[in-house]
Amino acid sequence: MGTIIITTILGLLVMVLDMLKMRKVIPLFSSIVLLGTSIFNVYSYWNIDTTFYHGMIAIDRFSVVFSSLLLVISALLILLSGKFFEREADKISDYVALMVFTLVGGLLMVSYGNMATLFVGVEILSMSLYVLAASNRKSLASNEAGLKYFLMGAFMTGFLLFGITLLYGVTGSFDIYEIQATLILKELDTFLVIGLLFLSIALLFKASIAPFHFWAPDVYTGAPSLVTAFMITVVKVAAFGALYKLFAIVFLIKIHYLEPVLVFFIILTLLISNFSGLLQTSLKRILAFSGISHAAFLLLAIVSSNFDSPSTLFYYSAGYVFANVAAFSVIIYVSHVKGSDHVDAFRGLLYVRPGMAIAMIIAILSMAGIPPLAGFIGKYLVLLDTVQAQYTYLAIIAILMSVIAIYYYFKVIISMTKKVEGDSGFTCPPVIYTIVAWVSVIVVIVLGVAPKYFLGLF
Repeated sequence: MGTIIITTILGLLVMVLDMLKMRKVIPLFSSIVLLGTSIFNVYSYWNIDTTFYHGMIAIDRFSVVFSSLLLVISALLILLSGKFFEREADKISDYVALMVFTLVGGLLMVSYGNMATLFVGVEILSMSLYVLAASNRKSLASNEAGLKYFLMGAFMTGFLLFGITLLYGVTGSFDIYEIQATLILKELDTFLVIGLLFLSIALLFKASIAPFHFWAPDVYTGAPSLVTAFMITVVKVAAFGALYKLFAIVFLIKIHYLEPVLVFFIILTLLISNFSGLLQTSLKRILAFSGISHAAFLLLAIVSSNFDSPSTLFYYSAGYVFANVAAFSVIIYVSHVKGSDHVDAFRGLLYVRPGMAIAMIIAILSMAGIPPLAGFIGKYLVLLDTVQAQYTYLAIIAILMSVIAIYYYFKVIISMTKKVEGDSGFTCPPVIYTIVAWVSVIVVIVLGVAPKYFLGLF
């Protein structure tokens, strides 16, 4: 609970620092506070299993681990904001405050003990992102991204509310543990099925699972790159954390009725994302479809886990988000100096800026599932759980789609290794970009070579 309060206060402090004309210290100050909050979170709540505000917020090992991951990733991305929003330095507080409030929504989504808290968390996260997606007022693509996300998000809010309402009508409670206890004795009926489906669809939309993914490529491409990085990491982890709690606690007794639908969504997502990714030339759009493909693996991690441990889900999430933070550190740098995120804009980067290029290559190899990096171990664990759960055909489809994905991942690596005659245009990158990229890459490597330390957190 203290973690959510501190993060909320930080969002307010950021605006106070703006009034005091201390804008330059906002990114560093915010990142330090978030990293300190993650340490406080682990130290204070690691072995505590309790609730606050009459069960509205539930603190346990799951919420502590996922909250800490959200805090660390947010701290790294906010570190990049100082340079990224340098041209609009007078608005840096607006951007950072909105990112922090988005994080607050994410923290509520992985710590809810009541369906009302889940709704509040989703709305806090969404409202902030609507503004951030459209924050580049001079860009038509950014305005379009904000509008699309707002319209689709508002529509899905109706699904979330209607699902919660039907669930309350069937069980008479918003508390997730009381709902679980009621469903043990309750026979399946039409209202329960519809409520279950509507709730799941609303969260699957946030996680960009097909066929609720149509907003993602356009919004991720049109939004400012730093905002895209925030959406593709923090938002996705929060969405899957919320989904796991929903399935493992609220719907655990009735989840077998939903599993065939989830399996269909996983297959559809794998097929659409990877075949669509083959056609892309924009790296942001490639990573958008890559993110949709990884969302399928994350959902597969939930479905195949038998809901007895979120270890594989957490491990895969951590490997995925740190690889993306490293990749976007390089994308933001290249987009700034070249004015484009097209694959060809990265041509020759390995020869001129080898530090950034190598970080990018490691991040992409991890996302592609190349050993011994975190992405490979994560996919191996998911596929192992899938086979053990007797979904062998799903594992085969996932492997085939991962092989196809290698083609669009290696587009970027090949481009970086091509020499450019004359001035490449790659100026010296900001130190902070290099630091964030390599910190993230080191985490990806450590996750890959020592997975047991992270899998033993639960």
